[in-house]
Amino acid sequence: MVRIALLFPQKGFFETAFETFAEHNQFQHDFETVTEEYVLEEVATPGNRFDPGVIGTYDVVISRGITAELFRQQFQQPPLVEIPVAGNDLVRSMEQLRRQVGDKLIAIVGAHNMLYGAEELAEIVGMRVRCYERHSGSDWDSAVDEAIADGCEALLGGVETCAYARHCGLPYALLRTGKEALWQAYTEAKKMVQVQMIEQHKSLRLRTIFDYTYEGILEIWGDGTLMSFNRTACSTLGLSPSAEGKSVAACIPAGPFQELLLSTRTCENVLVPYGPLKLAVSKSKLENKGHMWGYIVTFQDVTRIQQMEKSIRKQLHAQGHEAKHTFTDILGGSPQLRRVIERARQYAGTDLDVLITGASGTGKELFAQSIHNQSARRNQPFVAINCAALHENLLESELFGYVEGAFTGAAKGGKTGLFEQAHRGTIFLDEVAEISTALQCKLLRVLQEREIMRLGDNRIIPIDIRVIAATNKNLFQYVKEGRFREDLYYRLDVLRVHLPSLNERAGDVPVLAQHFIDTYASRYQPGAGPMQLTEEACALLERVRWHGNIRQLKNICLRAVVTCRQRHIGAQALAEVLDDAGFGLAPAPRPAVPKEHNHGALPPPLVAESEAQRIRQALERCGYRREAAAALLGISRSTLWKKMKALQINEK
Repeated sequence: MVRIALLFPQKGFFETAFETFAEHNQFQHDFETVTEEYVLEEVATPGNRFDPGVIGTYDVVISRGITAELFRQQFQQPPLVEIPVAGNDLVRSMEQLRRQVGDKLIAIVGAHNMLYGAEELAEIVGMRVRCYERHSGSDWDSAVDEAIADGCEALLGGVETCAYARHCGLPYALLRTGKEALWQAYTEAKKMVQVQMIEQHKSLRLRTIFDYTYEGILEIWGDGTLMSFNRTACSTLGLSPSAEGKSVAACIPAGPFQELLLSTRTCENVLVPYGPLKLAVSKSKLENKGHMWGYIVTFQDVTRIQQMEKSIRKQLHAQGHEAKHTFTDILGGSPQLRRVIERARQYAGTDLDVLITGASGTGKELFAQSIHNQSARRNQPFVAINCAALHENLLESELFGYVEGAFTGAAKGGKTGLFEQAHRGTIFLDEVAEISTALQCKLLRVLQEREIMRLGDNRIIPIDIRVIAATNKNLFQYVKEGRFREDLYYRLDVLRVHLPSLNERAGDVPVLAQHFIDTYASRYQPGAGPMQLTEEACALLERVRWHGNIRQLKNICLRAVVTCRQRHIGAQALAEVLDDAGFGLAPAPRPAVPKEHNHGALPPPLVAESEAQRIRQALERCGYRREAAAALLGISRSTLWKKMKALQINEK
């Protein structure tokens, strides 16, 4: 609701004010789209005494004459609309007075805008008038006394002037405002309110942006006066709100920052010390039509930027850009695997790029995550992408990001690429051999310069990343065939980790299989108790050729858990699962053991080596608790003890 004050020394002076206002509102509703409700109220100011508490409740004030002039001198808000003294109002008032006094000399007393053109109008209508201008709210008596001294016999003026004329016995008439002038004043008042609202909304938006941007902003005039600043500047620099309008030298401590503010040079992203802080400062001129009248200085606290960056990294972790696995999650105790883990641990202690090779399903991402989690970047993002899963153009936009409008369908506001998201962390490029030759060139630049450029942009963005790449292909053969850049190959192949296939470490198969069965049994058969592989089943798994490596073993274990109804998975049941999966295997017949070998005699050498290895792994996994190890192996505790004794396995 918009409140309009009709300001005059007494209420009721504008006889047609409310009638005209109602007509004006109706006209506006008929011909314009009106969203505000306008109300008009009379405010009397006897003796032109203004109450700021009352005045401040209105959106716009309408007044005239000396009252308007005095209001303008005392108040800047709310805005004032001064009622014009229309020629027809002046003529009507003079004619009213002539009917009373005839051709007597008439004094017209009022403010300058009331008197302008009055003598010319009087001459046109054949009246004798003399004008007396008022300059303050208390000079009505002197103006009237001067008119009487000059021989004036009647008076035309405002309320206070007419009251004094009556006191002096002088005939008078009020100079009244007609509908036409009121209509014009209402139109101007409403337009003024609308403009004011637009400006207030614009100012509020700009002030909100000004105050809530992360950058500190200072407005400095050419003479070194600090004209305005935002909340960030206030809190970062320790400024008082009263600093506005004071000199920079009085508000900013002496030092490099003050020198930069008072100098005439401009700059962009210059690091400047300010006490214990480091500020990234930019300074530009404020010019209009060739006239330079000041500077805008923006700055950021570098420490705050680092904290924000850390917060963003945490959010990226929450979105899944984190490594979940460590070296302790890599199961198996074969010498081949232990050597690879030891080498990977050594590499994790450096910040060099790593190339992981090995057949599909050998656990390359598991090793990549483990290397990241043992490196100095462990608390930063781990971003993984399968380079073979995306088309060349899509892969490029995912890796490098893009700006708004870079191509048809580009998201509004652009997109941050994976290289940027991995800043200060690790990016894992799986199936790196599948990257196109064109994209290999761009990847090479990232590895060399550690900087990227978003699609559709011309701005270089520095990044701090460690690259771990993986492939199941022979990259060197790809280089010889011209399918992979030689320079990129040597950039990636700084440190290499080659993962052995599952067939090269068959002794780890039972341990891995039991782990997968434990996991799937708790997930798909909760509450049914643990499931155990029998010794015969473990032996069968060791004889299988695992072309799909650990990924294939996982699938077999999952099928076994889902299809087997026994809590012990034997060789026969497992053979059926393998047969269904296309392995075409049947359980190997268990060789008969002579009775004299049942108590302590050593089994055949090859069997003994495999069995001893399984028992040692089971004991290590269970912390050398024989009961748990026996359960893991699917045998009784007494049988385990006999086998340990026969195979000369000592407890630790």
